[in-house]
Amino acid sequence: MNTLVRKTTAVVGLMLSISFVSCQDNRLLSPEPVRTASAREAAINPGVPQKYTLTKHGQATLAYYGDGRLQKVTYGPGPNQYSYIYYSYGPQWIKATYYAGSTVVHEALYTVDANGRCVESKETEYVFYSFGKVEYATSYLYHYNALGQLKSRTNKGQSSEHTDYVFNAAGDLSKATLTKLYGQGSDEVTFIYDQPVGDPILADRYPLNSTLADFPDPYLKLFGKPSKHLVKMATLKKMPENQVQFAYYYSYLLNPDGYVTEAKEFNVANAALISTKPYEYLVTGIGFHP
Repeated sequence: MNTLVRKTTAVVGLMLSISFVSCQDNRLLSPEPVRTASAREAAINPGVPQKYTLTKHGQATLAYYGDGRLQKVTYGPGPNQYSYIYYSYGPQWIKATYYAGSTVVHEALYTVDANGRCVESKETEYVFYSFGKVEYATSYLYHYNALGQLKSRTNKGQSSEHTDYVFNAAGDLSKATLTKLYGQGSDEVTFIYDQPVGDPILADRYPLNSTLADFPDPYLKLFGKPSKHLVKMATLKKMPENQVQFAYYYSYLLNPDGYVTEAKEFNVANAALISTKPYEYLVTGIGFHP
């Protein structure tokens, strides 16, 4: 896989994105503000329109600027190489700065168009050797189809490296093909949304970007229209050998409003539990400001 996939291999499973809206205020919203209803309490008042904002996803804790834009993701103990990610914003760009302790180890600069979609990104990785720091920079171009779904993500300097996306008729990402540099093969990731026989496909009420599909950030909603349903299974094959590298199966707990409160990931081969990710939200009435 490319640099960004290697960057996120320690974080296993599917993750998807929060809304990107305009912001000038630097005040943070607390994950547990006073006067804010919990997800369970909000469900008791179905007549009041509710807004969900993700504050906890596995080992990640999310904090926001006062107007709702993502400000910081802090990682607790677990399989992640970063301590936290800090986000800053400009007129047509978003910058994500990755820290290990107090040291900046990675930066991602996203250029966005008038529709708020990423059209180019520059990834800079900082590697520290005994003789000093070395920077490795790669830029990517993003293209979208007529429906606003991401069609491809291509290395700007080495077009032989690219990721191509296929969406099904229901609007869900069904396949991502990650083609490596210089014809070194590809990784093909397929996503299945069907539930067990007799159970309906589950709507995804808070989609996050899948790092398995080579999306560079799980939480920023910059990469076109996301999938509409919760993934049931993901399979990665090494091509052209057509060799299965892994197959993951997912189960979910939902609250009364249909939002995920827990996601479990299993190895299809032996049914072993790989991870359990809790989800927590800030739930407010529409137009309510804590």
